[in-house]
Amino acid sequence: QNLPTPKAEQIPEIVEPEELDICTDDIEVKIHGLFFDAGGYAKVNRNLALKLHQAGVKVKIDPKRSHNQLTEKDLAPIIKLQDTKISRNHILIDSVIPSFGEMSSGKYKVLYTTTESYDIPKQLSDCCEHYDEVWVVSEWSADILRKVISKPVYAVPTGIDPDLYKEEGPKFDLKPNVKNFVFLSVFNWNYRKGYDVLLKAYFDEFSAEDDVTLLLACRYQTGQSRHHIDKIKNDINEIMKQFPNKDMPHVVRYSKVTPEHDMPKLYRACNCFILPTRGESLGLPAMEAAMCGLPVIMTNVSGQQAYLRPDNAYLLEMDRLIKMPPGKFCIHFWDNQLFPDLTSPEVHNNLRKLMRSVVADPEEGKKRNKRMQKLILEKFTWNTTGNLALHRLREINKKLKGT
Repeated sequence: QNLPTPKAEQIPEIVEPEELDICTDDIEVKIHGLFFDAGGYAKVNRNLALKLHQAGVKVKIDPKRSHNQLTEKDLAPIIKLQDTKISRNHILIDSVIPSFGEMSSGKYKVLYTTTESYDIPKQLSDCCEHYDEVWVVSEWSADILRKVISKPVYAVPTGIDPDLYKEEGPKFDLKPNVKNFVFLSVFNWNYRKGYDVLLKAYFDEFSAEDDVTLLLACRYQTGQSRHHIDKIKNDINEIMKQFPNKDMPHVVRYSKVTPEHDMPKLYRACNCFILPTRGESLGLPAMEAAMCGLPVIMTNVSGQQAYLRPDNAYLLEMDRLIKMPPGKFCIHFWDNQLFPDLTSPEVHNNLRKLMRSVVADPEEGKKRNKRMQKLILEKFTWNTTGNLALHRLREINKKLKGT
């Protein structure tokens, strides 16, 4: 039911990304959340803060405690915003997974959060009611939240830096440790990301005779200890045991923290980005990889549907929604919430076909990639994020001043 889409003939011209607006209003904002680790939430907060600051908003950051995984180069632009002086009349943006113990002060409170499930945990919906409005990173998430909370919900999608993520530039030298065609998957190792779906299909479709590598750029719970590294190794070995008599295809694990300014080098060194995830708020690595020239294989579910199209990616359709068994995601937040199952033979076989088709016809992959690049530049850069956030902040500021 999910065979590769018929080939598209025309390759679109790449567009220029949106310019950042200039703020002429007197707006003060405090952004609370993660800033200094290498995860997606911190990346969003850094870029939101910097774009609002560049636009002319008075921005103070209020970092949550976390490990500093940034280089001095990545840290320098953001850390000085800790010292910004703002009045008590500032607008608060709590850019977090919400909990009742984390709410900060502010004259007007915005929750900037995310959801990956097809329903909403009661803890999240209850927390939302304590804010004046809620921002999420996709219209898909916004539609789900609007069904269960009374507060206004706005989509403020996140994005990529087109000056950093681009096809031209240096590549990591992965040789001789990889084969000629490299599938790359970048994610935090957990069941939601669909590593089981990916590995089973890859092991079934390819063998040691195929000139392919699956490169897993993954960490478990952002940890670097032997326990965290062994967790990934053990999960892979458990799946490999299901293929006892097979000469297995090549798999490489890469678990080091890669500074963001080096990530394009990793993407450019590979041939296809793949992530059969059970749910994303939006999915930044897929867009970053696409801007570096990689065709994308991804599940056609949740927030990433904002940029996935039949003619710009290789879409894996889900089988059914299930209530996720408690403990399956190792986060209580998502116990019993609705997510795609992705365990059916149809999903397995379709993913095999999609992987094989990208290897067999790289020119088609390039055509689809150009379409995705055009869409990303039109709708998903950090300038667009900054402009959407600035629009809401202006409206809030008018309301607070009674104008």
